[in-house]
Amino acid sequence: MKDQWYEGMPLEIELDGEKWRKGKVLRSAPDGGVILIFDRKEGPLSAIPVGSKLKVRWHGRGKLYEGIVEVRGSGGKFIPFIEVIPPKGFNPIERRRYRRIKALVPVEYRKVGEGAFKSSNTIDISGCGVKIPVDEEINVGDELEVLIYLPNSEVVSSLGKVVRIEGEENNRIAGIDLVVMDEHSRKNIVNFVFRKEREERQRVG
Repeated sequence: MKDQWYEGMPLEIELDGEKWRKGKVLRSAPDGGVILIFDRKEGPLSAIPVGSKLKVRWHGRGKLYEGIVEVRGSGGKFIPFIEVIPPKGFNPIERRRYRRIKALVPVEYRKVGEGAFKSSNTIDISGCGVKIPVDEEINVGDELEVLIYLPNSEVVSSLGKVVRIEGEENNRIAGIDLVVMDEHSRKNIVNFVFRKEREERQRVG
């Protein structure tokens, strides 16, 4: 594998314009290629000419990366796959480009080192931040200890920084950047967002 890519690594690849398809790295292929496989429940892949250049993005080292792959072949009657040349260069995507969804997720928070945790729920969530209602005097610039209780996952612990406050008095909403968090925890949030998006597409489809 090249650079950050490893077997089983989840990723997304851009197909048909702005449509992104979720997949993962299966294994290395001869001559430096990599096999990517995709969930057959999302249907077969459209024809992809050999030599096509496609955008791909993946999560690693606490960041979301984006690069370009070259297609060497595709197929798979039962499990859609493509063979690609991994990106020779890639760039971290700015945090604001993490996908954000509206979701109700239990959260506990407190100012760093100050008293007991208080309970809340997310209004929206992404790999780099959350928005939650708060019932105390929280101000822009405050640092918070944040515990996020993702479904079917371990508790995500992060040091957050308040970057905006909306509303007044008993109707205050804090926008919090999750600035210190281990890669595994951030990946759990990103995967949760991807799953929720997929569920929503299936529901409306």
